[in-house]
Amino acid sequence: KDVDLFTLDDFQQASETLLVPKWNGYKTLSRENYLKITSWFAANVPKQEFINTVNVEADLQARSGRKPRQQIMLELQSMLHQMTGSSVSISTVSSSQEGLQWPALSAHDAVFRSSTSRYFCGEGRSSSPFDAQHQPLISPAEVAVLDCMMQGGGKLSLKAHFLPKMPDIGPLSCTLTFLNISYNDFTAFPLEILQLPLLVCLRMRCNPIRSIPDDIKKLKRLEIFCASFNLLTALPSGLFEVESLVQLDVSHNSIQVLPRDISKLRNLKKLDLSANQLTHLPPTFLSLSLTHLELSNNFLHPLFWSETALPRPQSLSETCCVLVSKCSRRTDSSGLPQSVQCIVQRHRRSSTCDCCGGMLFGEGIKVIRSSPESLGVRNLPILFTVCSVLCKGQLRQKPLSCWFSQ
Repeated sequence: KDVDLFTLDDFQQASETLLVPKWNGYKTLSRENYLKITSWFAANVPKQEFINTVNVEADLQARSGRKPRQQIMLELQSMLHQMTGSSVSISTVSSSQEGLQWPALSAHDAVFRSSTSRYFCGEGRSSSPFDAQHQPLISPAEVAVLDCMMQGGGKLSLKAHFLPKMPDIGPLSCTLTFLNISYNDFTAFPLEILQLPLLVCLRMRCNPIRSIPDDIKKLKRLEIFCASFNLLTALPSGLFEVESLVQLDVSHNSIQVLPRDISKLRNLKKLDLSANQLTHLPPTFLSLSLTHLELSNNFLHPLFWSETALPRPQSLSETCCVLVSKCSRRTDSSGLPQSVQCIVQRHRRSSTCDCCGGMLFGEGIKVIRSSPESLGVRNLPILFTVCSVLCKGQLRQKPLSCWFSQ
């Protein structure tokens, strides 16, 4: 059919002399038709020649809860007067007035830098907001502590204060349940946090912290712990003694091994281990009852499994120790020569075989099994360590669920 104007209806028409090939039930469109339709759209696209304007009449009123800066300062002065029992004068220092010579302030004066200062938290901040007789300058972090106390002492946020050390939070030790110290400059875990027995939520995202102390187990009521975007290389054993933990986020760190003690966190529901350096997961990981799991950006792909579990043959001494250990469980080992007992003790490890539960000697034999799909994640490398080739064969024959039930 001879058509002068190309339209979309032409796609529904076929020539009587031309057979239109089909592929999977769809008509094949030629390159010429594609060029025609794109050229038609380009030539007939609507062009905007003027701008429509609409005048909207609205009665905008000022927000009722908004307070002037001077009123906030007066209210803060009254609050400090009630807490200290003496008159306290408050003045602000703007960035344009920092170079001026200010007279010496009295012992009960407080200076606040304005928001236009080029320093976010100011300089020369005191170690305690209540020790005004030695240091007259109060930092915004210490004002946050005062504000937390005025609101009941349950929630304290020191987010983005760029603090190298914690302010005095001793008065909040018996009331604080929520603490956020994200986006600061802590190079070590603040030990003051360990003195908060009622703490339920701790967020310390984006800090150059390299390790977490084992005494974190003192936080018996901790349910939410976020330590992402730090410099952690390992997780302490004390963290897995906090049985109340429900949500754990240690993403974007440099953690290489997940300890087997993670099975102690029986209440854990959300776990984020993304963007670390994990190459495998322990067998105890299968005992967790998670509802949310993040493991992206790690070295868990099957292409890395051969490097994770390199085949290393056991030495003759290790093989003999395994045989001696298996025989000594059935007979009395006290009759063994003293030299043999010394060799067994030298090669013995503290962990046990994941198959038979016997003693491990040397590095053992590493076996990777792929876990079933869990929370949308497939092919998780579960690393087992067995004592002998016999246990390796038994581990590969039985389903993974059998070892999980053990």
